Amino acid sequence: MKSGSVLKPLMKIGELSKQAQVPVGTLRYYETLGLLVPAQRGRSGYRYYAAEAIDQVHFVQKAQTLGFTLQEVQQIMGVRVAGQSRHFVLRQLLDEKIERLNDEIQRLSAFKSDLQHYQREAAPDMPKDDYVQGICQLIDQVKVPMMQSSESSV
Repeated sequence: MKSGSVLKPLMKIGELSKQAQVPVGTLRYYETLGLLVPAQRGRSGYRYYAAEAIDQVHFVQKAQTLGFTLQEVQQIMGVRVAGQSRHFVLRQLLDEKIERLNDEIQRLSAFKSDLQHYQREAAPDMPKDDYVQGICQLIDQVKVPMMQSSESSV
């Protein structure tokens, strides 16, 4: 050991939970997914974590804030550990996420247009009974997307 270096104490999962502000159950779940690895296990089975574990937990949370699933975070962290090009994997995941968002934006924009059409069709100056009937008729006019059946017709 180098002179002057200071060993950082390990912490149990409860302490990590407090410092990272994440429930213990979440930390255990992250561990089962390989997103968090204890620095060591005691003879009694306690998990002991290094201070860096707080950064790992925050990394997972930040990635989720960006819309990454835990499976995608596994991919990113796996690349980090393997020393491969993180930028390539991250770029690929971001490209896919942006494509899905663009598709969702188009779908929501079309839905908004449909709602605006139905809103224009509803006449607010109708008598109450006619208005309710008119709303029901508008709802009846809504086109429902056809779902493909997995059952074959006999």
